[in-house]
Amino acid sequence: MKEEIVHNALANLKKAIPLHATWKELHNKETDGKLELRMTGKKVVLHTVVMKEAGDDQLSQIYKLAYRHAAFIVIAQKISPKVKEILRQIHQAYLEESGDIFLPEGSGCDGMHPSFAGLSYP
Repeated sequence: MKEEIVHNALANLKKAIPLHATWKELHNKETDGKLELRMTGKKVVLHTVVMKEAGDDQLSQIYKLAYRHAAFIVIAQKISPKVKEILRQIHQAYLEESGDIFLPEGSGCDGMHPSFAGLSYP
C-alpha cells in the first residue's frame, strides 16, 4: 500500500513539475524511506513517512519525526485541509497522492531552483 501511495503521488507531481524523483523504502522503526528530488542539477534527500491519511490523530507522530529529522516529508493518500494548514504553519513538508506538495524553505531544498525551495503546488 505504501509503495502505491508514493508511486501515485510522484506520478501526479511529475505531471505538474519537471523534476526527477525516486523513493527508496527503508525498513526501520521511524521512517518508511527516503525521497530524492532532483531539479536543475540540484538534489535533496528527505526522510519520509507514508500514511493512508494524515489527520489530527497523526499530528503527534509527525511532530516527533520532524523534530528528529531536519529533512523530512509526509507522503499521504489524503491530508485533511486542517492538517495541511497546520503543516504549513510549522513549515513541515508534505506530498499528497493528488500531487499537492509543500516544500518550505529550510526543508533541505535551499540552494535549489527558486521554484523548488518554498514550493507549493497547486
